[in-house]
Amino acid sequence: MLEELKTFIQVVKYRNFTKAAKKVNLSQPTVSLHIKRLEHYFDTTLITRSSKSKEVLITKQGQMLYDRGQDLIAEIDCLKNDLLQISHHTKKKIIVGASKTIGDYYLPPLIGVFSEQYPHVQLEILIENTAHICEMMNEGEIQIGLIEGIDPYYDFQRDYFYEDKMVVAVSNQSELANNTIALEDLNNQIWISREEGSGTEEYLQLFLKMHHITPKNMIIFNSNYAVKEAVKNGLGITIISECVVSHAAFDKELTILPLDIQPRRNYSYILPKDKELDEDIEAFLNILKNRVLPVDR
Repeated sequence: MLEELKTFIQVVKYRNFTKAAKKVNLSQPTVSLHIKRLEHYFDTTLITRSSKSKEVLITKQGQMLYDRGQDLIAEIDCLKNDLLQISHHTKKKIIVGASKTIGDYYLPPLIGVFSEQYPHVQLEILIENTAHICEMMNEGEIQIGLIEGIDPYYDFQRDYFYEDKMVVAVSNQSELANNTIALEDLNNQIWISREEGSGTEEYLQLFLKMHHITPKNMIIFNSNYAVKEAVKNGLGITIISECVVSHAAFDKELTILPLDIQPRRNYSYILPKDKELDEDIEAFLNILKNRVLPVDR
């Protein structure tokens, strides 16, 4: 009844249906209809007309509605402005789960690009290993998952967005560092691995199996930084994303072995299956798929 009330207030102000109709940009019959609706709603007579002068007369009930109605319209307009201000300051949120290599090394520059282009969207980034990201997606805790490995136990919508170069890294003091080596030279070495459930550990196991490499022993850490530091300090060798160790190799803190092969793996994004995406998530995925990861130097 808000529009009807606004019309009624103008009729009372002008004491004339024609002038009121012009003010609210309605036809005179529509103005009359609005008044009738109000009278029906409140079950009372609000306006009468003098049969001789056709003057608009306001009843006692009409005067009460006019007085309180103006306050009500002002309060509603104030409420509308307050709600608009809240809407403008309330950001939409996208919750992204990223595996550790992606979250620590690939994602940060993309977040800057996305935030600049879509300032109304708040990103929340949760960094865990690949297996945990898949579990979080399955439980509905995240809207987008970015993983390095493949978990066959879940049925997600999945697509690749980046091809990651993997490298074998050793300490500068390793006997492998200054010699031309073959894959068989990687046998009987102590290998540094990420924890079970990580995409990097999954790839390491695949790499060892594909090339028939048997480790002497395995040391396991749950972070890329710990793996890198372990290699630097001569605890063993590892295969890891180039972006994790490129800076250390450039600063001559460790050595990336030149191999005849170029190990690579794919980063994937996962989404709930058969769920329609909103435009902000699609925008995030477009930026994700069209960005090139800068090498950390």
